[in-house]
Amino acid sequence: MSKFKLSLKKKALIGITAVLLPIIITFFLIYNHNRVFLKQRILDTLTVIAESYEGQVYQFLDMCKRRAQDFASDGFIRSQLLKETSGRGNSTHILSKHLVKNKIILDKTIKTIHVLSLDGRVAASTDSSKIGMDFSNKEYFVRGKDAVTIVETYVEHPELPELAVAAPVLTKDTGKLIGVIVNFIKISELNKLLLGEYNKELGAISWGKGQGEWKTLEVYLVNKDKLMITQSIFVEDAVLKQVVDTLPVNACLTPNKEMSGFYKDYRGVEVVGASMCLPSMKWVLLVEIDRDEVLISVKTILISTLIMAGVVVLMIVLLFIVFLKRVVRPIRLISDAAKDIAHGDYDVVVPIQASDEIGMLSESFNYMANQIKARETALTKSEASLSAAQKIANLGGWEWDIVKNKVYWSYEALRIIGSVQVKYGTKYEIFLNCVHPDDRDFVKKSVDNAINNKKSLDVDFRIIFKDTTTRFVNKKAVVGFDETGKVNRIIGTLQDITERRQREEEINLLQTLILAVSDTKNLHDALVITLEKVCNATGWIYGEAWVPEPAGKYLARDHAFYSKVAGLDKFSKLSGAYRFAPGIGLPGRVWSSKHPIWIKDVTLDENYPRAAIAKEAGLKAGVAFPVLAGGEVVAIVAFYMLEPRERDERLISLVSSAVVQLGQVIKRKQVEGALHESEERLMSVMNNTPAVIYIKDIQGRFLFINKQFERLFHIKREELEGETPYDCFPKEVADSHLENDRKVFEAKIPMEFDEIATHDDGTIHDYISVKFPLCDIGGTVYAVCGISTDITERRRLEEEKEKLQDQLYHSQRLESVGQLAGGIAHDFNNIMTVIIGYGNLLKMEIQKESPSSVYIDRILTSAEKAANLTQGLLAFSRKQIRNPKPVNLNEIVRRTEVILRKLISENIKLKINLTDKECIVMADSGQIERVLMNLATNSRDAMPDGGQLIIDTDVVEIDNGFIKMHGYGEIGKYALITVTDTGVGMDEETKEKLFEPFFTTKEVGKGTGLGLSIVYGIVIQHDGFIDVRSETGKGAAFKIYLPLTKAVVEKIKPKMYSTLKGGKETILIAEDEESVRELTKISLEVQGYKVIEAVDGEEAVNKFMKNKDKIKLLLLDVVMPGKNVKEVYDEIKKIRPDIKALFMSGYGEKVVHKRGILKEGLNYITKPVSPSELQEKVREVLDS
Repeated sequence: MSKFKLSLKKKALIGITAVLLPIIITFFLIYNHNRVFLKQRILDTLTVIAESYEGQVYQFLDMCKRRAQDFASDGFIRSQLLKETSGRGNSTHILSKHLVKNKIILDKTIKTIHVLSLDGRVAASTDSSKIGMDFSNKEYFVRGKDAVTIVETYVEHPELPELAVAAPVLTKDTGKLIGVIVNFIKISELNKLLLGEYNKELGAISWGKGQGEWKTLEVYLVNKDKLMITQSIFVEDAVLKQVVDTLPVNACLTPNKEMSGFYKDYRGVEVVGASMCLPSMKWVLLVEIDRDEVLISVKTILISTLIMAGVVVLMIVLLFIVFLKRVVRPIRLISDAAKDIAHGDYDVVVPIQASDEIGMLSESFNYMANQIKARETALTKSEASLSAAQKIANLGGWEWDIVKNKVYWSYEALRIIGSVQVKYGTKYEIFLNCVHPDDRDFVKKSVDNAINNKKSLDVDFRIIFKDTTTRFVNKKAVVGFDETGKVNRIIGTLQDITERRQREEEINLLQTLILAVSDTKNLHDALVITLEKVCNATGWIYGEAWVPEPAGKYLARDHAFYSKVAGLDKFSKLSGAYRFAPGIGLPGRVWSSKHPIWIKDVTLDENYPRAAIAKEAGLKAGVAFPVLAGGEVVAIVAFYMLEPRERDERLISLVSSAVVQLGQVIKRKQVEGALHESEERLMSVMNNTPAVIYIKDIQGRFLFINKQFERLFHIKREELEGETPYDCFPKEVADSHLENDRKVFEAKIPMEFDEIATHDDGTIHDYISVKFPLCDIGGTVYAVCGISTDITERRRLEEEKEKLQDQLYHSQRLESVGQLAGGIAHDFNNIMTVIIGYGNLLKMEIQKESPSSVYIDRILTSAEKAANLTQGLLAFSRKQIRNPKPVNLNEIVRRTEVILRKLISENIKLKINLTDKECIVMADSGQIERVLMNLATNSRDAMPDGGQLIIDTDVVEIDNGFIKMHGYGEIGKYALITVTDTGVGMDEETKEKLFEPFFTTKEVGKGTGLGLSIVYGIVIQHDGFIDVRSETGKGAAFKIYLPLTKAVVEKIKPKMYSTLKGGKETILIAEDEESVRELTKISLEVQGYKVIEAVDGEEAVNKFMKNKDKIKLLLLDVVMPGKNVKEVYDEIKKIRPDIKALFMSGYGEKVVHKRGILKEGLNYITKPVSPSELQEKVREVLDS
């Protein structure tokens, strides 16, 4: 004992101090930390609550604004307000009725709606008593004219505050302000918002204020006047009466600063609160709780800490006192001996130095040491055997002492239920806490039933560990009795059956899934069942299926299955809009890897695009599996739970087995579906093809015919099966068919034949038949299949096509000739203008008796013929200037009749048959007359020995049938002129070249070959069609189709002729052709006119500027180099708006139209023109 410097008593005291001091310090630190933490947590909580209510208030105000804006954009309100402001109609009553019936019912929060005119007067209202009142000085009216605004007001109900939500009413087209619409909403509606009643109406479970843990929690609003504008839970009738002049209110209203902390509220009570500033309304939102209520938990912690510290201190002190007095001294020796035994020295003996309890203890200790030694040996052997057996069987033992309420566990039993959770000799209730919550009542009732009925126990249930993993166990037990027969203990075993249950669940899931999926019709139905079955079997609360889109670039959501947990419905709806490419998101990663992927917490995963909405829904752990069919991913199934969870290989194995079976079933169904679809597609093709399809055996008997065969030959497949071609076709046709079949049987290769078949109407149709042999597995030909296509119509169309191609070639050839003819007309006209002009001038200067006058006449006659030839070329090329007007075709024929009778021979009889129908067409009368004269001339020459010429008019309608039959035309109504003669007729070769320029069958010198070409050009230029029917020796008939018009025929004013006279006016001539310009100058100067010349447009403008007061007429060539003639005219017109102009050209109609001359109805004369015609036209324009 000398080695100890301190006595055992002092050591005990030091030990007490060493133990007590850390305990006291620890208790103090824990208390202080909890106090600070609780205060901060309360402030944070109140701030979050305040922010939440702030958001709701802003949403409410924004909703009010959008509603006002929506009403302001109502077209009906706009139109009625416009009428009301302009004083038209009873708009006030109509608009007020519209507000009551269609607007105020849309929003229950709106109490009154006013529509104010621009002067602030109530033009319409849901409250008729307010109509006509003047609100022009109200803030909401003044601000509402500029933008949507919300103002706190007391207009409608002075006793209560209101929100006036005003919006400008603008016209739709100009955006002009025409009024203001104002919705009045009681601020008391905000009470519903702050009380959570709006959320309740939407189906939410609202947080009830004044109930539950925080009874003094209050949320209210204060306005800029520091008055409470929502109800108080402490003060009755506080709205607009209770002044709130507190620290957070002043902070918000002055520097617009939000705060949270401890301060006194409007009652003068110390509270904990948080404020939110609403600057747009100059409001303050306050969330407050009485300080005393908040700090109750802090006081409780302090009291509990002090009590626990006192108890601990007292117990330790007492324990050390008892220990020192009763135990330490006597037990020192025993302690030493025990240490020896503890080290395995079972031979130690404690000397017995007294006969008291310590002596008895020493004696008992020695006896115990001997017994321990003997039993240790036996126990070691027994425990080794038992432990090995229990471990092999996953079986542990246990005993519950019901009287002491203590449960004793074997080592294996502790391992099964988790030694961390349950200790040896713990209370039975602690064990029950380890049972899965869903199984806890079942286990308790089963044990109570065994005790009460004194029966044995055999139950299966789940054990849940602290890491949330579960295991299945089997609990078997028998009850034990005391000497009175009362149950005092239960002895039993505990066996881990997790693996067995997993195998059973896997087998059950696979069987259920295979049976259910086998009955589905498509992949979607299979996935729906899979999600439901797997979620129900595994406990995952959310499952979804993704399938590749048809293009194979993205995954689209097919279906989702989930429990009735808040937030999952929103997550499902938002997820439906997502598309995942390979490698993106959980589904995309599984699609790319073709392996299951487990994510412990999807909200923390970087490659999980839906992390935000998953976090909002509360989802954490996620796992996805590929559904493979034939090595290809046909779907992805994913599952989620609400807690983070480490990778569970068992669960992955279970679901993987299920999806593998699902993939095999889907593959089988795909094969079956593809086969069925292929059969359906083949049958659909065979039954919907226009070809005839049939199968005949080697005896020629029909085995199959398609629908087209049935339709064409009016016989059902059932009727023809087993029959031969002789039963449905004439013998010679059937012989031919069977002979072709025989050739296929012998050649054993596909062959093509031209065949015929007689239809029910007796017509014979041409067919192309492709026949091929059908062989069995051994390669033996057992039937022939034929596909026969009716080519009767195709052959007819081919013949028509050849005919139309010939017509197209003929038309294109005529067009080419026309282009050439029109191209040379201008230059030729300029030349002829000079020849005719100078010829006329020369004729005027010589005497009529002069021999030269005969030569001049012949020159002029030839020139006139050449000019007519040019006009003929222009007519054929459809470039001749024309003046189309609504004309009556019958009137033109009547007017031309006199000329025609003089034109034909006396031995030709002219007969005219005019229709009674109106034949109004848009045409140039002169050109139509020319057509009739040319056709009459052609008929006259075809009847040298006399005959009959007949002209008929009619109204016809061209339809698709006509176009198909004749190969030309457009759908519509037409006037028809038919010119028929009884002449020599024409052969096909002549008809093909009939309308070509310079083609003639007459003798040389008796025709130019342009007559019918001109007819063709004029008709085409009038958007018409011409057709000729003729045979050699049978005369000819020309049919001309001109489109009808609904325009009215103008009355023709008789032309007034006057004696040709000259003048003294100054005329500006712009002509680039020098010879034409010189001739024109001479022709006009002869008549006394003064002429100024210009060679192009630019010079014409310059010379006009120098002589603008002298020049009375512009004589302009349409096509000149340099500046465009229209630009020249428009530029001069700006200088002299009253200037007169005459345009002339030798070009065709298209060129003149392009320059805009004819379109504007300007004066125009065509080259070539004689001096007298030019002089007459110049005088006419000057006098107009």
